[in-house]
Amino acid sequence: MSRWSHLPPELRAWPLYIRRVQGSSIHELKHAKEALLGHPEFILEAMQVASRNGESPDGALQYVTEPFRNDAEALLKCASHCSMKSIFEAASKELQSSKDFCWATMRADFKGVGILPWAGDELRGDRDFILDIIEQKSGDFFRFASDELRKDRETVLAAVRLSGLALEFASPRLTNDREVVMAAVRQSGSALQFVFERLRGDRDVVFAALQQTGLVLQHASEELRADRDLVLTAVRSWGFALQDAPATLRGDPEIVLAAVGASAGPFRFATDELKRDRDLVMKVV
Repeated sequence: MSRWSHLPPELRAWPLYIRRVQGSSIHELKHAKEALLGHPEFILEAMQVASRNGESPDGALQYVTEPFRNDAEALLKCASHCSMKSIFEAASKELQSSKDFCWATMRADFKGVGILPWAGDELRGDRDFILDIIEQKSGDFFRFASDELRKDRETVLAAVRLSGLALEFASPRLTNDREVVMAAVRQSGSALQFVFERLRGDRDVVFAALQQTGLVLQHASEELRADRDLVLTAVRSWGFALQDAPATLRGDPEIVLAAVGASAGPFRFATDELKRDRDLVMKVV
């Protein structure tokens, strides 16, 4: 018995169009009847055939009917075959602005972003929704917030308290806001790289960042990279920060010994004079 023998009359052309897609292209679907173009299993089978033929299956979604466009489950099944952009464009207006559907696409997307990059301000401008995403995922998702939210001080402050790295996507004006910046570097020292230049010379800001990770010494102002206490804080956290200190401090035995506490690797950044100091070398090895 044929696998299609049970099909009702309105779906009897199913095998015909699968053969057409196999023999030609996914765009054969433009001739199919609405009953087929609203049937999830038919669309998925056509996509699979197109993929086996080396053709992008995304084209199938331009022909689906309204019932399919309103079917969140059917659209999510397409995620293993199609781009999220195509899924967004195929979805109904209601689904395009649905928080639940957006979350579902993020879970289905191997990149984790789902339809969010193409969503309108109804989603990307929803403060609570964006902050919830940052809390559950990462500050990198603040890039998808609306321009209005990325300029809003209270929203940015809330975002960087959840993930300091969200500072990268805040408006330039707010990367020069001391309170916002302090909140960001206290949550993640790596946020220092996104701080306005003026505040990279603020000792309290830099110290707060270095307490999180010495890796960011390179982003401090030249003056602060020559601050002995700050450099000591940095190398105790990450020995290789020694390379970002000036020669005067790379020739300081206490700083060099602090840098090599976990690994002798940073010793190569010590001054030549210290490398010739036998007593110091013995302590390193």
